[in-house]
Amino acid sequence: MQNYEWTINGQKWPDVTPIKVSMGNYVLADIVNNSMMSHPMHLHGYKFKVLEINGQHIKDGAIQDTILVMPHTSVKVVFIADNPGKWFFHCHSLYHMHSGMMAYIQTY
Repeated sequence: MQNYEWTINGQKWPDVTPIKVSMGNYVLADIVNNSMMSHPMHLHGYKFKVLEINGQHIKDGAIQDTILVMPHTSVKVVFIADNPGKWFFHCHSLYHMHSGMMAYIQTY
């Protein structure tokens, strides 16, 4: 198996810049997986609504804190920044997480 270096926004944990969001704002996030592996992406402290998968609108999208992003897939989600603090966002695959696929959202 090939050695992978997994990142979020091109950054590898622990050398990451916080994703800063202001209290009360809607946060729209595009999660793009350009790899050949699936990534179960998990956000602590919030629940998000799935809006699109590969550009296809999802009517009444699921509200959740984890979404499986399949290979070569993009997912658009939204949440309201109503929980102050630092919240991890990471791949739930332990190998990917420990290889750097972690970041955090800082709500202020």
